Amino acid sequence: MKKITLIALLICATALNAQVYRNSKFWSMALNVGGHAFHSHKNVESIKFYQPSHIHLNAAYKFNHIYGIRPNFNFHSINVEGATNVKYANFTIDGTIDWNQMGTYGFREMIHEFSVVSHFGFGLSTMWQDRKNQTDPYIKNHDDMLTWSVGITPRLRLSRNMLLNFDMTYVFHHLQDQYFDFTQRKARGFGGGFMRYSFGITYEFIN
Repeated sequence: MKKITLIALLICATALNAQVYRNSKFWSMALNVGGHAFHSHKNVESIKFYQPSHIHLNAAYKFNHIYGIRPNFNFHSINVEGATNVKYANFTIDGTIDWNQMGTYGFREMIHEFSVVSHFGFGLSTMWQDRKNQTDPYIKNHDDMLTWSVGITPRLRLSRNMLLNFDMTYVFHHLQDQYFDFTQRKARGFGGGFMRYSFGITYEFIN
């Protein structure tokens, strides 16, 4: 009888652990705040190197314990010294890879354990400055661009559903024809980019 009870307890404990930490298909959302750096092209004298002026929002879906898809929205306010700030908005669709799940059976990390997710995506961006006229073929008075991005997101699990994350992403542009500080025009085509960095909270909608 004691052996049967012990076996039953072990089975229950294993099942509960699997229920809590087993990875599966699910949605998550993240909200981050941060800044941006390494802008190209720009005038060095006109734009600050680091600025806490970036908001990031995403909703991610995992197809399995390794791969997923992640729509993203980003907004930046680029502080230009002696001029009106430049506003930048960006929407991308990213593919994601959860590197901690490689070679595993899909058990999520334990509480206070780190994980790393990489992402790469494509989307659209637009950049504008108040009271600044320009000739642009799409949104009037905006510099509209195609966007590629690649980044990495280390995460720390705080609870069953919540993680603390830090993201670093480099953004490349095509069809950009304004400097990031709007002080000068460039040839419309490939070229132009910057790095964004942010801290935030990820919430996983899991049972």
